Amino acid sequence: MAERNKLVSWIVNMPSSHLATILTVTALIFVLFPQAFPLRVNENVQAYYDFIEAMQPGDVFVYDVSQNIQAREVVRSSDLYVMAHLWEKPGIKIIAISFSAPGPVNWETMQDVLAPSTLKKKTYGVDVVYLGYIPGDQSGIAAFCSNIRSVKTEDYYGTPIDDIPMMTTGNPKTGGPINDASAFYGCLYTYWNAAMIQAYAQVLGDTWGVPIVRTSSSWVTDAPYYPRYLRHYIFSAQFVEYESLLLKQYGYIGINQVYYTIQAIGCGLFVGLLIIANIVYWADRISTSRRKEAVIR
Repeated sequence: MAERNKLVSWIVNMPSSHLATILTVTALIFVLFPQAFPLRVNENVQAYYDFIEAMQPGDVFVYDVSQNIQAREVVRSSDLYVMAHLWEKPGIKIIAISFSAPGPVNWETMQDVLAPSTLKKKTYGVDVVYLGYIPGDQSGIAAFCSNIRSVKTEDYYGTPIDDIPMMTTGNPKTGGPINDASAFYGCLYTYWNAAMIQAYAQVLGDTWGVPIVRTSSSWVTDAPYYPRYLRHYIFSAQFVEYESLLLKQYGYIGINQVYYTIQAIGCGLFVGLLIIANIVYWADRISTSRRKEAVIR
């Protein structure tokens, strides 16, 4: 009986330092070995994932890295898992571009935080190319879509476009040069300025009919463009759902899944401690009551 009372007392009055230690050790374990908890994948997330999965070898996807400069962890948790998905898909081509000045910084950051094993899935110049910053908003987007070489003769690293194998023989329809938006399977924009979204809708959507997809969208700036222009979109609360699909298919472990796992484990520990405390407490109460009845008799 005394042992039970001690256990109840320890659980109920557990020092915060003990609880912090338990949570920290558990969190570290699951950071190193995160597991996918059962998730109900939203239909928009599934549709977005399926859109990328439907790409065939040779298809070209345009990835715009024009979002404002963000901290490393924010970049990791926003669009990085979509980039990882594109890198994991075998045989597809990626043209990265920036229509805002911070783009090159975002590109360097994304390259830095993508796992080396993921980066090795694509060969630069053969499967992926980064063309750097193109100014002009709508006029820049229009020029890029109609004649890439009119606005870019070199990639971000200074290599002439016509010396890059992907740009000269990577058109999925002709096997020739990639020089306009007719070669694009789809595009992802990552800038939340309403004027930029309007430019995408008017140029890539209306003029060229290129499907536009988006992550971390805001209803404030994007709402007028659903659902006609933004074919597929997901919100920040659904990032972990996308990563759970990547884990099943490619074994990719994303930062959102790590955060989700830590939160789930933390909640589980609290619930478990409460259940144990209640079981021990009521077992002690019942035992004490029976002992009193025996003494009275």
